[in-house]
Amino acid sequence: MALTTLEEILQPESVDEVAELLLSHGESAMVMAGGTFIHGLVARGLVTDVTKLIDLSGLGLNQLQTDRKSLRIGSAVTFADLEGSETIRSSAVLAALVDAVSYPPQQIKNAATVGGCVASACPYLDLPIVLLALEASATAAGSTGKREIPLDELFVSLFQTSLNTDEFITGFTVPLPSAGTASSFEKIETTANDLSIVSVAVRVSTGWRKSRNSRIFVGGGIGEVPFRCRAAEVILDGSKLEDEALRKAAGAAVEEIEPFGDHRASAEYRKAMTGVLVERNLRQARARIQ
Repeated sequence: MALTTLEEILQPESVDEVAELLLSHGESAMVMAGGTFIHGLVARGLVTDVTKLIDLSGLGLNQLQTDRKSLRIGSAVTFADLEGSETIRSSAVLAALVDAVSYPPQQIKNAATVGGCVASACPYLDLPIVLLALEASATAAGSTGKREIPLDELFVSLFQTSLNTDEFITGFTVPLPSAGTASSFEKIETTANDLSIVSVAVRVSTGWRKSRNSRIFVGGGIGEVPFRCRAAEVILDGSKLEDEALRKAAGAAVEEIEPFGDHRASAEYRKAMTGVLVERNLRQARARIQ
């Protein structure tokens, strides 16, 4: 399905120029990175006013940088870049990123970008809940400069973010906790090209042999934005991540969520599978802690 209203593809040479284009063209312009989700937006009738695409490929936003405290992911970094990074692949903390990008077919991995996946604000996609579980923040650039947005403040509703009309995402910062932290992601889907039925991302940390700062997020057909299972996190924190604590946390997550039913799955199925995936991911993350 083509974007029949398209008149021009703009290729800015700087971040400031992108902000100027967004400011001057308003809702008739849309930022494009890998372009893999444009078809989905067209099919849903969400881009009928778009006549210009702003191509970010020439801005050098495809860098991965790591220091002792954080991982910096440029918004144009592709899924294949994440999967091929030895730094990410060897990190228990970042393991959920590798889990998430292992699902799509290679054609999507080669083109889809982290920035596009997050900025689309689609709760059925995988990387948003992973980055939420990792407590990432997004860097937004606009006509008045740059600002950091905690990812849990970015998502407003389905396909809507808290970005201003002249802002776009240039990258993400993922904090790297000390040893004793690991993450995991898993989802249920019909095919590799379909959206998730339900997905779960977790991060667990241990200190003095007790769990702390746990994060559990659920995506898929759970709501218009990813859902954080706070009651389940409370059960984990202070525990020794023993099997009973993991089972109780999974049960609490099931009670917290209010999924809906659609042509992919019933609400009851999503509830049941959330419990399965939460416990399974917690076990996987626990096994990854070094």
